[in-house]
Amino acid sequence: MFNCRNLFPEALRQSTSLTRMICLTPAACFAALRSPLPRSHAPRSHAPRLVSTFQGVRCFVLLALAAVASAMTNISSRAAELPAAELVFQRHVAAIGGDAALRKPHNMVLRGEADLVSLKVKAPIEFFVEAPDRFLLRLKYHHAFFGMIRVPFVGVRQPECGYDGTNGWTIDFERRIEPMSSIASVPFRGLLDKFTPLYFSREFRLTRTLDIERFAGRDCYRVLVVFPSGEHALEYYDTVRGLLVGAINPFTDDGGSFNVSVTWSDYRRLRTGLSVPFLTDLEVFGDHYLLKGKEVRTDEKGFAIPASKCSEVAPLVATLKPDPKPAQEIIDRYLGLIGGQEAIRKHTSMHISGQLRFPRNKGFSSPIEIYSARTNRFCLLVQLAEGLHRQGCDGQRYWRATGTEVKFAAGKDLEQLLAMRDFEAELHGPGSYRSMETLGTIKVDGRTCYQLLLVRKSGEVFDEFYDAETGLLYQRRRADEGNGGSRELLETYDDYRRFGDQMVPVRQVFTALQYREELTISKVEWDNVPETVFEPPSDIKAAWERKSLAKAK
Repeated sequence: MFNCRNLFPEALRQSTSLTRMICLTPAACFAALRSPLPRSHAPRSHAPRLVSTFQGVRCFVLLALAAVASAMTNISSRAAELPAAELVFQRHVAAIGGDAALRKPHNMVLRGEADLVSLKVKAPIEFFVEAPDRFLLRLKYHHAFFGMIRVPFVGVRQPECGYDGTNGWTIDFERRIEPMSSIASVPFRGLLDKFTPLYFSREFRLTRTLDIERFAGRDCYRVLVVFPSGEHALEYYDTVRGLLVGAINPFTDDGGSFNVSVTWSDYRRLRTGLSVPFLTDLEVFGDHYLLKGKEVRTDEKGFAIPASKCSEVAPLVATLKPDPKPAQEIIDRYLGLIGGQEAIRKHTSMHISGQLRFPRNKGFSSPIEIYSARTNRFCLLVQLAEGLHRQGCDGQRYWRATGTEVKFAAGKDLEQLLAMRDFEAELHGPGSYRSMETLGTIKVDGRTCYQLLLVRKSGEVFDEFYDAETGLLYQRRRADEGNGGSRELLETYDDYRRFGDQMVPVRQVFTALQYREELTISKVEWDNVPETVFEPPSDIKAAWERKSLAKAK
């Protein structure tokens, strides 16, 4: 199935009209201090430069905690002997001081400084946490401005966000009060409440140790956790010391979804015996935001989180409902509906003609031609305002070119593109995946869908949503490795029609942060694409030679 990811690189620049403050805090875990130890609630039948100016704020708070080395024995790094996710977490608990140190305090206050590096702005920050799940974050930003008679003044803006145990609120730099959006509240409240690795009560739909990966210069266990909303995050634990090193968490607002990467360092032990990091590095689209803790206090008297300052309540988000249907059964049903496995296997090439529209770019639309064949060969041609845009793959190299500018995919971006362009990708061959499992059913655009979690052999994690009534694939959700995995791409497939012996969705929509593409397919032809279509043009060959020579020097 065609995917026009990164079709128009210029259109993928991140909007600067939408801005936010993202703060990391090394406060201790008070959300469930009296709760039992971590547990996963996966059904038994399952296999286990966004910010350039501050114009508005929707605060995303990650409550983070890490500590000194664990005395536990190192675990073998071989994939067959990877420790279970809960064992990885238990080692973390031991490393930060143990159960007693976590259960003792009932509130914590962190005071420090937020260093918004890309904005060259520093501001005091306060973060309050109160058991079992309440919090309040405030940032005081001093800014210079001129009055009506051109006299310089210094103003104070104090955005904040909070959660009173029932409702959340945000106050932006213009003092606008809004409810914490339902989508944002899932990771926002979750990471402060029951779903963070810093708390005892961990209620996930699924947890799994995927592999060992380098993160912040360390070998780390990469642990996948799935929230009740179906969103998932990755946690990284030092394989030697046991402590939590960092995490990659999803965040969603009105413009779309993106991933936030956080790293913790400068660990210090409090008088209570609990260790916390005093330096937190948050990365969003290559920009860094630092939180430097100066003072941490526990069990302060007179401490109380106020009631929500917003009278409105954000609508609830959809949550997963357990379903025992195996993922392979759902995929097999889908394959049968679109024509069957043999119909997919018998073809050697495909040619798609259609129209590509960019509704957020003044409705710009242009004809598009897409060619694909076995062994990951691919060619795309579309005329854009900047000139002819081309994408191509000869089975090993993948290039994108607009006008005279040529770029080659590499690393995880190349791995992802080759997997997506596999001519038999719809078959979901077991040789391509570590695992495929059903998380449950969930409402998507009013439809009840099966949500499948898939992990490729490469380690890529993504979701597919199949309409429970029709059996057809409705959506895919993946991290876009073309942007370093920071942006989340949502692909929607609809209006399936027959072309020859296969059903193809003629309406395909691709949305990302502040971006949307709409593909309407008018014609599909099979087995008539000449080999010359996939031959790299002369300018592509020349660009590859220059790249190879530069790499050899």
